[in-house]
Amino acid sequence: MEKDYKQIQLGVDSIIGTKTIIRRKKKSTADKKRELFFNVINSIDELNVRQNLMYGDLSLDFADYDEKFFGVIDMLIYMHFGKQCTELIGFYLYERVNVDGTINPVIVNDNEEVILETPYDLWNLICKVNPKVDE
Repeated sequence: MEKDYKQIQLGVDSIIGTKTIIRRKKKSTADKKRELFFNVINSIDELNVRQNLMYGDLSLDFADYDEKFFGVIDMLIYMHFGKQCTELIGFYLYERVNVDGTINPVIVNDNEEVILETPYDLWNLICKVNPKVDE
């Protein structure tokens, strides 16, 4: 890792023609929370896909078994984000994509339709609904 930084610094030095200093920016608390949120949402999404593939390909239905785990995760999300944001997260994970692959919009603020394509889109909407989330 240290070698990579030195190589980058030498490359920048040679391009600019002078000695430079490269420092790694420390992640803020907000950056860490956002990254953790993306990891959680992506992991839950992957688990849902895996569960559907196991049922479709192998006729194995673990929905009853997994329900307790997802229930605990849902409760933790509710405790952290509150009701409105939890509903948005639930929509993103379970109702956003139709069987044919089309994406349903979420309706917010007086019939405004918002398309949530990525966890980043979801995060931005959650921050609009509850600005304290991004603090």
